[in-house]
Amino acid sequence: MQAFKDEGLLRVSTKLIYSDENEDFRFPVLLPTCSIVKELIHEEHRKAMHAGPSILLSILREKFWILKAKRLIILIIAECVACRCYKSKNVDVPFTPLPQDRVTQTKVFQVTGVDYAGSLHLKSKRKV
Repeated sequence: MQAFKDEGLLRVSTKLIYSDENEDFRFPVLLPTCSIVKELIHEEHRKAMHAGPSILLSILREKFWILKAKRLIILIIAECVACRCYKSKNVDVPFTPLPQDRVTQTKVFQVTGVDYAGSLHLKSKRKV
């Protein structure tokens, strides 16, 4: 990889010199790891709907060549509150036993349950 100056910008020559792609893709701008670049990565991360490191790196490489990009992207994604919420571990729910009505042998429809109302008990043989 060779760096060269183009209109005041440091650019990197890639293997795609003879490609039909635009100049930003063939010769991406070389950027250091500074706070402005971190904000750029934050913005691209939000635009890409909180994409992971590999997708975000490929999006950024279309226009920029950032020094130590992989490490910087991983650090920024680790700081992202929305991504941390999505990757949070589920809470283990304690095991609860089934109610006695559901495990004892009874006649058909003697105990009936509705999901939103709980179990219904018949007191007599009358129609309800």
